[in-house]
Amino acid sequence: MAGLILDFTPLDTQQRESLDILKTSAAHLLSLLNDVLDFSRVEAGRLDLTPEPFWLSRLVKDSTNIFQHVARQKNLEFRVKQPRIGHIALFGDSTRIRQILVNLLGNAFKFTHKGFVGCTLYVALNNNKAELRFVIEDSGIGIPPDRTNQLFQPFSQLDSKRTRVYGGTGLGLAISHRLAKLMGGDLFHDAEYHPGSKFVFKITLPQSVAPEEEKSALTKLKADGDILIVDDYAPNAAILTLLLKQLGLSAHHCASAEAALAYCRKHVPPIIFMDVHMPVTDGFTTARLIREQQPADGPNIPIVALTADVRTNIRKACQEAGMDGFLAKPIRLDALRKMLGRFLASGALSAVEKPTEHSVREALDAPKSGLDLDLLFTLFGGSYEPELEYELNQMFNEFWDELPVTLRLIEDACSAGDQTTAQSQCHKLRGVVSNYGFKLAGDILTKMEHEEECLTLSEHLARLRTVLGDSHRELLRLYPFLKRRG
Repeated sequence: MAGLILDFTPLDTQQRESLDILKTSAAHLLSLLNDVLDFSRVEAGRLDLTPEPFWLSRLVKDSTNIFQHVARQKNLEFRVKQPRIGHIALFGDSTRIRQILVNLLGNAFKFTHKGFVGCTLYVALNNNKAELRFVIEDSGIGIPPDRTNQLFQPFSQLDSKRTRVYGGTGLGLAISHRLAKLMGGDLFHDAEYHPGSKFVFKITLPQSVAPEEEKSALTKLKADGDILIVDDYAPNAAILTLLLKQLGLSAHHCASAEAALAYCRKHVPPIIFMDVHMPVTDGFTTARLIREQQPADGPNIPIVALTADVRTNIRKACQEAGMDGFLAKPIRLDALRKMLGRFLASGALSAVEKPTEHSVREALDAPKSGLDLDLLFTLFGGSYEPELEYELNQMFNEFWDELPVTLRLIEDACSAGDQTTAQSQCHKLRGVVSNYGFKLAGDILTKMEHEEECLTLSEHLARLRTVLGDSHRELLRLYPFLKRRG
């Protein structure tokens, strides 16, 4: 709401400053809540690790690149060093490892005002295992020796003065330390290092074969017939269809289990993408019914689950329903190519062309609206034929036309105390806004989907409207940069 007032209401200087403070405080509060929720999951033992093959060099690049702009803004030297040992594929939860590195680097940049921040990786290979040691050091304000025993305690700040100046929850290091231990590693502070601070993160991971996404990037995707998309929410299906077209593939959409079963009785799709959470008959049941009606001597059609819920029990349920794969929403082009490559590969496929990110990242100094730039490049930065370009814009406009109706359905359901309907609509909307790269809006809808009281849902809904409005305006501002080549 503060954002809407700032954008559309004439204000004097004092009013604008007050609303800016209100908006910043709200964003800070949301960050605090996310930290608390993350820590609660770790403490309760409900945080599941998701190990998979990944490239070590890419992990380091992805974790450090996001701080290059911060280094330029603060006029700091950013030293990133890693051994020249070529590409090493490892098996582990790269998302959680990246979370630890980003937290350590974020702290280093926060508390350093001149000099440097460094990230050095040491690797020791032994018996098909890689012993990794990440060293994060800086020339910042440092940590008093008598306070080092508090570093990994939850909600711990070194002193009240620093808290007032730098903010934070005092949870980042506590979460990182517990994640490191959960993965069989360790995180500690080098008290002898000065001036500044030095943290060491150690973890041992097994070596792996090359990640599937790299293999599939070298293959050509070929399908006999239309790929089947089963999803009750048309905007989600439209986005997946668009991504498939970028890979030279066509699709047919069924909005219900009944329609999908009827289609499969007449056609043999090369692969089926199945939304897990559908009304009346869900994706699990639909997959079982498709398997049951398949002729014993017929081909086994690959079925891939689509869902924003990536918990371990959901993955297990997909396997038990006879599904062959699992794709998390929002769907990434690389992840889609990887999955398709498992079933449709032959020949050689070049990577989909996309523009360089320099121009848009310079245009967007600080993502105020929680936009996922990587997804936006995938959707709007590609090279399309004119008719496909028109289809993309038409699909996007239809989403914004239908959005007020969906928001009103949620609001009416909350007013009527119909929590089931409200949560169902939140789930549908979460999938599509995440696919459009509206990350912050997707995070709010995730909270709404799991709220137990309609009153709290209504409170979230007011913030959701503001965030969606901010995201839309920011995307319109960025669109020319997304289309700019190089």
